[in-house]
This record gives sequence, structure tokens and C-alpha cells, in this order.
Amino acid sequence: MNSARADSTSAVQTFSSQMGSWNVITTGAFSTDSHVHGKVAVGGAATLSGNAEINSHGTTNAEALRVYGNLNLYGMNNKVLSGSATVVKNSTVNTQLTVVTGPTGSNQTPIVDTVHGGTLVLNGNGGTPTVSTLAAADNFFISRDNLLQTANTDLLNASGALSGTLSGNRLSFNTATAGVSVFNWNIDQLTNIGEVGFNLGANSFAVVNIIGNTFNTTWNAGFNFLAGSDFLASHILWNIGIANVNLNGSEILGSILAPDTNIVSYKQLNGSIYAGSLNQHGQEIHYTRTSVNVPEESSMLVTAFAAVAIGLAAWARRFLGRSAS
Repeated sequence: MNSARADSTSAVQTFSSQMGSWNVITTGAFSTDSHVHGKVAVGGAATLSGNAEINSHGTTNAEALRVYGNLNLYGMNNKVLSGSATVVKNSTVNTQLTVVTGPTGSNQTPIVDTVHGGTLVLNGNGGTPTVSTLAAADNFFISRDNLLQTANTDLLNASGALSGTLSGNRLSFNTATAGVSVFNWNIDQLTNIGEVGFNLGANSFAVVNIIGNTFNTTWNAGFNFLAGSDFLASHILWNIGIANVNLNGSEILGSILAPDTNIVSYKQLNGSIYAGSLNQHGQEIHYTRTSVNVPEESSMLVTAFAAVAIGLAAWARRFLGRSAS
């Protein structure tokens, strides 16, 4: 494995390990009025409205929601369907929140926002819902953000990055190479893309770097995603190197690494998301882990030695046969 591919593989593996069982992590603000099918951690303000629902993949004892800024609740139908919630509450943060213990046996613990008039019900989904408070922020973000910032930079600077194939308004990313292949998409040069497709080998993983002529640009992504599948959702990483992203149109498959980016999304998202901020409207976010299969160096050496042994055996047969004649 060459060093560039090894660095890219390490960056993807870092993303996967640091996200773990979390579906959405934002260092800044997060808002949703829809469903998040996975755990959410928010470094800034979290705003839940309409019929917002968050769950921890049906694991009732797991933490489903963690908020370090103000938790703003609008409406009476916000729910944590399974799992617990942790919020920072002190003299300056979340002073407007009160926790109301429901009737015995109701298995509901509402959090009431006395300023905005909304509630968050921890249903528990058969388990015991809990609300924990932290007097101050802990170390949840510090090492994680450092590692993911480095992964983002390493992928943006990956040598030998490929280009997509353009046909009309369709942009395709094609690779049959085992392991991680990195593509660059300069959104200031390739504009008005209406369709995006991926053709990946069984052991391939695609990273698409979204870059612009400058960092302070906006990607208005209204394309339709072609031929979606669970395989593609777990084998694509969108690595964002610009300040703002607006997602519209049909669903987008793949995880998103965007530590310095503000994302506004009207698309259904299928993958894990690490972002500066995320404002999700009307569409669901589905949990999907990244999956990159790369042969271990030891396995590659075994394969190489086996190939050499086979070659030597064939040479010996030819040499000895020639000598005997």
C-alpha cells in the first residue's frame, strides 16, 4: 500500500472510529423538525421543533441525546424514543429547562422549555428514561475534533486525487480499486450538476472532496442521486473543504465529514455526519456506519510471499524439466 493510500485509509478509519455509534455530531448548532435514526451530540445550541424524534437504535440504556449549549424546544411532540439525554445546565446555560417526572408507570420524563413553551418527552421505548445534567462541558469534543480536523485536512490534501466523469449534467465517480480512492470535485468549476452516480467495486470505498476556488464559498447541491443502495451509503464519504453547504432535492448517500462547515439540508441523509453546524428540515437522517475493507499489511505480505513461492515452484519445474531433457 503506497503512503498516500495509507494516509487516506487511516483518515477514513479515524472518522469511523470517532463517530462510533453516534449518528450526528456538531461542534456548533443543530436543529431538526424531523426524525434522526441514531444518537446526536451537539456542542452548541440544539433546537427541536415540530415532530422531532431522536433514538439510539432501539437500545434503551444508551444515551441518545447530548447537548452542551441551550436546548430550545418548540411544540409538544418532540421525543427521544429510546435512550437517555444529557444536557449541561448551570447558571448560564439551560436555565429555562425543567424536568418533570411523569406519573408512576408512564415511562415518560418530559423536559419543559419554560421560555419557548415546548417539551421533550423521553419515552424510553420499554426502558427507563433518564436525564443527566453536567455542570460544565466535559472533554467529549476536544480530542475527537482534533483527530477529525486532521482527517479532513489529510483527505483534502491527498496526492493523486481522481476526477469524476462528466456526461452532460451527470457526474459519475467510478473505481474498482480495493480500498480508498479519493476524488476531487471543485464546485466552482463543475456547476449545475443534475445527477450524481457511483460505480464502486465490491471492496472499494470512495472519498469525494468538495472544494472550491476559495474556502468561503457555498455548495448548492440540488442533484439527484442515482441508484442508491445500503452498500453505497456505507462506502462513500463526502469530505467538505468549504464554508457552506445547502442540500436540496433527493436523498444523499454516504457519510459527511465537515468540521468547519455550516450545513442546511432539505435532503434525506443516509450516513454519519460530523459538522460545524447542521440545520435539517423536513427529511430524516438515517444511521449508517462507514465500512472500508483494506487488506492488512501482514496479509499483503503473506499474499506476496505466496505469489513468489508459486513462481519459484513453476520456475523449478521448468528448469528441472529442461535439465532432464
